[in-house]
Amino acid sequence: MGKKISLTLLIMVVCFVLAGCWDYQEIKNVTNVAGVAIDKGEEKKFKFTFETVVFKPSAEFNISVKLVETEGDTIFEGLRNAVSVTGKRLYIGHCKAIIFSEEVAKEGIQQHLDFFVRDHELRMTLLVFVAKGVEAKKTLKDSALIHQIASYELERLVRNDEKYSSLSKNKLLYEVLMELLDEGIDLTLPVVEIKQMDENQTFTMEGVFYFKDDKLEGYIEPDDIKFLLMFLGELKGGVFNIPIPENSNHYIVYEIQGCQTALQYEKGENLLLNLEVKIDTFIGTNQIIYSKQFTTKDYQRMLESWLKNKLEDFFEKLKNQIKSDICGFEKLYFQKQYKQWLELSQNSTPFLEQLDIQVKVKASIKHSGIVIQ
Repeated sequence: MGKKISLTLLIMVVCFVLAGCWDYQEIKNVTNVAGVAIDKGEEKKFKFTFETVVFKPSAEFNISVKLVETEGDTIFEGLRNAVSVTGKRLYIGHCKAIIFSEEVAKEGIQQHLDFFVRDHELRMTLLVFVAKGVEAKKTLKDSALIHQIASYELERLVRNDEKYSSLSKNKLLYEVLMELLDEGIDLTLPVVEIKQMDENQTFTMEGVFYFKDDKLEGYIEPDDIKFLLMFLGELKGGVFNIPIPENSNHYIVYEIQGCQTALQYEKGENLLLNLEVKIDTFIGTNQIIYSKQFTTKDYQRMLESWLKNKLEDFFEKLKNQIKSDICGFEKLYFQKQYKQWLELSQNSTPFLEQLDIQVKVKASIKHSGIVIQ
């Protein structure tokens, strides 16, 4: 009998403890924020634009989006000042994106990220961007949206770019913080750019900005992003347009189906990095297919040779032009060969300038797209 009473009491206690959410917010008491844009201010240091979502009473699911602008010397001040506009406290627990202007990013982003990390309502998986050539708030004024909420549209854009085009490299908040705090790797952030579409304006995500410490340093073109992703082991999709040797005005288009990358430092006095790439592709287009037929091995050789040259060229660009270790070469060396890294760290010459690379590419053509007659 005593056991039954104890079990009943335990079940009742568990039901009380597990029911509901301990810090829930009534939707009528707060204004939900979907995204935040940070620009230089006029009266104070910064101008903050909050993309807010207003839920309307209706038999059907009905929302409206309003942009709330405030100024402040810190984002916390700007967030609280917004109450005078909305009449409610802004709730950022569902925030999807932070967008910095170039001007703000050049001065440093860490002071702003500190707030987002400390706030208990926020999720560390929100996306971080930099707006190229325009105020960050203009990216939230997209007039050609598929989704009504610009910040949610950005999230959809990230998912599709990763799978189909690989023209940028997305970053979640916790990844940004790790790259800022880690030694031996420089931060990159995806670029949001405004483009004209008929009578409307929309945003695209192409290329990345690279940083020195937390300050914006330069821009990497979209054409180089696939090679960056290959070095990072994160290439998932996209296409390669490879000129046909006999006719550079025509291309063979390879659709990427999968890619595996292995980075290994060679032991010895020379600082040599071996990059091995295994890539699976389909043939998407051969513009002279009817005048010349290629075998599967021909397709493989052309892709392997072209990709090897491109990866070597991109490495040389990182080493001699960009001069930024955005691939984390030094971080990998630190992890794999710590004693040798300690010796090299005494050298005044930057790690990247001492590094050489050897590239091997193994391509596989899963389908040539040829109709057999």
